[in-house]
Amino acid sequence: MKSIIVTIYFCIAFAAVSFAQGAQTYFNTSANHYVQNRRDDALKSVLSGLEKYPNDQKLKALADKLKEEKKKEDQKRNQENKEQQQKDQQKKDQEKKEQQEKEQKEKEQQEKQDQQSEEEKKDQEAKDKKEGEQDQRENKDNKNEKTDNTPQLSQK
Repeated sequence: MKSIIVTIYFCIAFAAVSFAQGAQTYFNTSANHYVQNRRDDALKSVLSGLEKYPNDQKLKALADKLKEEKKKEDQKRNQENKEQQQKDQQKKDQEKKEQQEKEQKEKEQQEKQDQQSEEEKKDQEAKDKKEGEQDQRENKDNKNEKTDNTPQLSQK
């Protein structure tokens, strides 16, 4: 009877040691991943350990710590993404504004050139008209001179 009790006691003790050693292995593996900055692997390892050893306090504590840290990293990443999106949007807005200003400037320059061309055209037309009138007057004067210089029958 004593031998049966001793055997049962050793079996229970062995199981407890094996249980603790298995949970400790998961804990150590997770801790090593964490130290090597492989947070996702550490979390996977600790969660696997918790599936086999759901009551292990060290694994639970490590899992909570890793989950909390992952949540903080995700929040930080989200904040950085938002800031980057804002910067990108500001850059796009600035580029759009500069493009609009450039187009407005080009439009104003084109209108100014068109106006100058129109004025030059009017000036040229006025000049041509004056030259035409002057040519007409000169032709008229030349005709008058020719008629004045032609001998008349009465003078002959």
